[in-house]
Amino acid sequence: MKGLVLLSLFLFCFVSAFGAEPVLWPIDIEISQSSSFAEMRGMRHHAGIDLRTKQRNGFPVVAIEDGYISRVGVSFRSYGKVIYIDHPKLNAKVVYGHLQDFNGKLKEYVDKKLAKIGKPFGINDYFKPNRFPVKKGDVVGFTGETGSGPSHLHFEMRTMNDEPVAPALFGYRPADSIFPVFHNLYIEPMAYGTVIENSFLPFQMKCIKKSAGYYTLAKVPTIFGRVGFQTGISDSNGVGNKFGIEKVSFIVNGKILIERLFHKYSYSEDRQAPWVFDYFKTSIRSTGYVYNLFKWPFETLDFAKSYEGYSGFLNTLEYPAGKLNFAVKAYDYGNNHIKADGAITCTDISFKDKTIPGEVLADYGDFSVTQNHFSLIAVAKRKPGAKPKQGNLPVFGMIECRDSGGTLFAMPCILREDAIEIAFDNHARWQYGARVKNVKILEETVFVDYNGKLVRSEEGGEVQFNIRSLHFGAFVSFGSADNKCVNSRGLPKITPVWVLKPGNIVFDAEARVRLAFANYAGNPEKLGVYCVSDNGNVSYNGETLEYGILSFVTRTGGKYIVLEDNAAPEVKYSRVGFNYDIGNCFIFTVSDLGKGVDYLGMSATINGKRAVVYSDPDRREVYVKKPAGNKVCDIKVKVNDRAGNVTSVSVKK
Repeated sequence: MKGLVLLSLFLFCFVSAFGAEPVLWPIDIEISQSSSFAEMRGMRHHAGIDLRTKQRNGFPVVAIEDGYISRVGVSFRSYGKVIYIDHPKLNAKVVYGHLQDFNGKLKEYVDKKLAKIGKPFGINDYFKPNRFPVKKGDVVGFTGETGSGPSHLHFEMRTMNDEPVAPALFGYRPADSIFPVFHNLYIEPMAYGTVIENSFLPFQMKCIKKSAGYYTLAKVPTIFGRVGFQTGISDSNGVGNKFGIEKVSFIVNGKILIERLFHKYSYSEDRQAPWVFDYFKTSIRSTGYVYNLFKWPFETLDFAKSYEGYSGFLNTLEYPAGKLNFAVKAYDYGNNHIKADGAITCTDISFKDKTIPGEVLADYGDFSVTQNHFSLIAVAKRKPGAKPKQGNLPVFGMIECRDSGGTLFAMPCILREDAIEIAFDNHARWQYGARVKNVKILEETVFVDYNGKLVRSEEGGEVQFNIRSLHFGAFVSFGSADNKCVNSRGLPKITPVWVLKPGNIVFDAEARVRLAFANYAGNPEKLGVYCVSDNGNVSYNGETLEYGILSFVTRTGGKYIVLEDNAAPEVKYSRVGFNYDIGNCFIFTVSDLGKGVDYLGMSATINGKRAVVYSDPDRREVYVKKPAGNKVCDIKVKVNDRAGNVTSVSVKK
């Protein structure tokens, strides 16, 4: 693989944005993508597209135009082995990530430097234009799965200022005849007192498929007030991968209220991904990527730059009563487009015309509370056997609620056949709780606004919200709950479950959570913070230990527990195999119940001599270089976990 090899050009039917010449793809195999540009990845966007490589490594990767290698990296995770190429003719940069290896003089440079530092990673070097020039079609590397698998090529394009841009803008559009899919449509209340289908709560509708590109909505909901629409959409390559789209539009009565075009963004704005997508709904399986069909005033991303803040919000007070038609249109990067038609009924509701007596609460159970950026919504179910006493339902009226100081406020209330709902405005007065008569409606919380605040729990934990952590005020609670239902996988439970609310709002900046672990006499290095799911299962969250306190940062609420990791990792011999970096090797599988395997801290000997060791966290495997010859090998492998537990195994092969 020495020297630069010129591949025959892989021509494609799409025409480059820079002339009539078809684009040269970086790999000369059938082009099939497994992810799209700017789709949501956790709390960020995906900066490129991922190209499938037939579940294999080693396909040549070529320069798509004349230019020069400006940077090279070798890291254990992240992009793994990565090349950055500047292409002045395109006025763009290209990034190739997760490579198996480099080629030519660049490979010689990297191999020499790695040998010098004595590690298989740890390079992040920049070069001037004359150091590693490339011509269009030159092989610069080979596809792999370093940093993060499985096998694929991360293909990213950037402006010369390092802002990610969609490769589609340069003509890189894979052949695509598969239509995207609508999943659900969501309607979110965007003002205090908004009513959707006789409720203060959000509403969800199924999209009914009529043809490959056309959908209708399952219902015509009735709405009063200001709302925002969201839609779940996914595209596919036909073999199981789901990814995002290029453009989505929201149209009301023939007028486009907002359109998002996913062509470019800045890394400095990457944290704004939760303003474009609904993080929580997107995290649910089979919902697709849930796009906000509105724009928050603090969003500065390029996707809807020409639209002002609050674009896409729909206020029924601005429309005459009656039916209002809307449509959602979406296009993928192959120009396949879909449309969903729907309608809403705008209505007028007056809460002030009727007073709802507090005595009606006797027919309802305990209240649960949810919140959005504008309201607290308290909901209680009707008790079994209780008969409605209010005549025709639903009933809209005002109910008197008392704050902690004893002041009475009339709050909007909805009585339905199955439940009662009370809406509270987003005001600090409600942080100390609320009652109707002697019935507790709201628990005590802490109101945190734009200026931030330190929220302490009686059990010794605290959460620090810095200034600008929240764009809207939120009612925050932080306390402990019983840990009996937590499946800790046999790891000792050191604390109760810590519960941080709200759990349905993304913070604009990280809040720092600090957890105390009083009366613990063991080694604090073995303690870890774990997330607790709704069904009681745990997953390692991560933490920092400082001055006897465990801390971590988060942009959402959640449930957490401190466990003691006293379980050593499990190591099993698997087979003889081949690893690209070290050649023929003995392969061991590893797993850990607690804080995870330390993949960088393992070691091995063969017949008493130190052996070369490599590892792959995605495969959960350890590779020990096999010496030449057929003699029996006495292999000893030592594996640590991140809590300091050690497992040593010995096998003869």
